[in-house]
Amino acid sequence: MKIIQKYIIFIITFFSLLFINPLQAEENIEFNLGKNIDERITSKIDITVDSSGSNLPNGAGSPKEGKIIFNNKCISCHLEKDFYNTADNRNKNEFNSIPINLNWIYPKTLFDYIRKTMPYEKPQSLTDDETYALTSYLLFKNNKLKFEDILNKEKLIKISIIKKDTFLTKWNDEKNNILNTSKYNNKFFNYVSQFFNSDENELQWYSNKVDKNYLDQKILTEDISISPIDINLPKGEGNAIIGEKVYQAKCLSCHGTEGKAEELSVEVESIRGNQNTFRIIAFESLSGGLGSLSSEMPIKSIGSFWPHASTLFDYIRRAMPYFEPQSLTNDEAYAVTAYILFINNIINKDDVINDKTLQKVNMPNKAGFIDSWGPDWWREWLHQKYGIIFTITLLTIIIIIILFAQKLTQNLNNISLIKLFLTTVIFLWFGIYQSLQIGTQKLYQTYNSLKLHNGIWENVLFDPIYILLGTFIIISTLIWGRGIFCGWICPFGTIQDLLFKVSKKIKLNKFEIPQYIHNKLIYLKYIILGLIIGSTLYTTGHNIFIEFEPFNTVIVKKFNTSTIYLLWALTILTFVFFIERGFCRYLCPTGAALSIIGRFQVINWLSNIKSCGSESCAACSPNCPTKAIKKDGTINTRECIQCLSCQIVFNDKNIKCINKKSKNSIRINKNTKKIIRTA
Repeated sequence: MKIIQKYIIFIITFFSLLFINPLQAEENIEFNLGKNIDERITSKIDITVDSSGSNLPNGAGSPKEGKIIFNNKCISCHLEKDFYNTADNRNKNEFNSIPINLNWIYPKTLFDYIRKTMPYEKPQSLTDDETYALTSYLLFKNNKLKFEDILNKEKLIKISIIKKDTFLTKWNDEKNNILNTSKYNNKFFNYVSQFFNSDENELQWYSNKVDKNYLDQKILTEDISISPIDINLPKGEGNAIIGEKVYQAKCLSCHGTEGKAEELSVEVESIRGNQNTFRIIAFESLSGGLGSLSSEMPIKSIGSFWPHASTLFDYIRRAMPYFEPQSLTNDEAYAVTAYILFINNIINKDDVINDKTLQKVNMPNKAGFIDSWGPDWWREWLHQKYGIIFTITLLTIIIIIILFAQKLTQNLNNISLIKLFLTTVIFLWFGIYQSLQIGTQKLYQTYNSLKLHNGIWENVLFDPIYILLGTFIIISTLIWGRGIFCGWICPFGTIQDLLFKVSKKIKLNKFEIPQYIHNKLIYLKYIILGLIIGSTLYTTGHNIFIEFEPFNTVIVKKFNTSTIYLLWALTILTFVFFIERGFCRYLCPTGAALSIIGRFQVINWLSNIKSCGSESCAACSPNCPTKAIKKDGTINTRECIQCLSCQIVFNDKNIKCINKKSKNSIRINKNTKKIIRTA
């Protein structure tokens, strides 16, 4: 009872510390002082309205006032007749000015856009009252307000133009198209994938969230943005010779000859809808200014300021030309990019720019940008510093136990209590709190992430606990074999041990597979591993064979998954309920992979007994959960999970041998006189 009381006290203390640590991180003055100051400064500069509208400014305005402001400050660029709704299906040639789409999903984002970017010549010059008035005028034109209504913060939050779920109506069809796409159109794999994914809904036990993997795929198919570290450049190519012709036809009117800033002509101004007023507008130079950033009059051009050529292509493709954004083909966008790089003396005129060569362009000011916080993933590591320290502590304790196993296993009670305590903490930390289970599913997700992002590790490094644990598993397997992960860390292995102990507690008969069948079945997991690897070569999207391991269902999703996966997981759990570590013995592809890596292990530290001859070793064989001890008493390291059960029998000082024929095979406890096992 005292042991149970101590165990319960530990669990309560552990979870208390677990939830206190994040609170302490926010109150840590030394760590967060600079961050808090930076956040306060940012909050004063950033005027962005959040999705809930909680930070909308005070003010009020009516459509009547907004119409006057529109005629005074906006009519030069926007004509009232060019207001339109998405349902109008108007041709772009029908517009005589920059059109305004009235179908904003959230009116507060319309207010946010007007406040930050309007009017064109002098953005952020409107007062809050003027912004509310101009917003109310556009809402009036969309029949959401009456002409005499007053718009303020409270009323703006309540107005809704389009239902939020309007854009989700076609997601199911698109999801099936994504998930059931096969690279090689293999009929067998397609049939299996479609069978398991047809009209299958998740069992919403505790949440109602859209699947994260589907959202990632959705974003990747819709997002055309290019970043310097996340290269997903499209196919296409162009050079400065072709780019010069495209530039002269579509860019010269705004950006001038060879990218030098010039005054806009009256013709360009009339296109914006103002034929009577001449305004002088000069865009910043695209070329020149190299070395001028430290001078009194710096010129921030492409050549002197921009750090990455990929973002130049991204901006041209998404935002240019000014009056017809996203109208350039990929070849034209590459050609214009090449021309701008050429006029800045960064490449030669006949150099071809495509998705491969653009990544190799070295911009003159690349070294001029310094991130004082470090990479984004490093900030995530700092944010999770307490979790990282706790993880390293747990892994260090495991190493210490392995190094001193010979001494620790001399006392059955002590080592049993230590193992129970440590495996419980590890299971709660990795399995429950982190929902982390290393296996073929996790490795497949990592592989897909690297594949989608052209081998860049940035997104993978955002999970520090996974990186630390994965590195530890690889190194420890090469040194000591697969047992450290399978016997001490694997959350699903702990679940198997717990279920089998429950079955023993309620005195269910243990089912033991005959030795000659066991010797054949242990190779089944290697066949399963080969099938999983093979299936990844013939399928894209969702690979159904990856779900063979129930880790995702049990550990990650906590049984919140489709019915077929749920039934499969329950089948596996029922199997291990009657056969100790049955999944580890015969079915686990992760264990098979680690066994292959373990063939190169450096240290074989386990003690074994070889004096039993052809007889089964009665002293320790019944204590091995994976039947890794052969008939002659030697240990099969490829199947051993290093649970230390046999080492306890070997090294416990309270146990002695009573077999006269083979002194090391049958043992008895000196204190209790209880025989450990007889032949």
